[in-house]
Amino acid sequence: MGQHPCSLERETLQNTKAELSELLNWVQRHTKCLPGYCQVKRKVPGQQEPRLVCRFDYPMECGQAATLGFDSKRRVRFEPRRNDPLLNNYNTGMMLAWRANIDIKPVMNSEAARK
Repeated sequence: MGQHPCSLERETLQNTKAELSELLNWVQRHTKCLPGYCQVKRKVPGQQEPRLVCRFDYPMECGQAATLGFDSKRRVRFEPRRNDPLLNNYNTGMMLAWRANIDIKPVMNSEAARK
């Protein structure tokens, strides 16, 4: 398996696309949809009964360009370029600098900044 990409020595880092890919696969993927963690019952359009869905809206749609969109509660959400429906939102520069899970969200008003 090799060394975890978050524990590499700073002197050895080169901030390449390969390093970013490794980091994203280790720390920015939603891999566990479990009742009590992220699965909740919600009414889904076109369905009679509520269904178990991921409260984080996974899987997400893939896209060729970063954009702003809306989550299932109609809140504004940053949607990065994504080729993996389980990839969490990320910022490349922040990811390579912090080297750990980072959840990013646009601040659209003063109320959102307090949450």
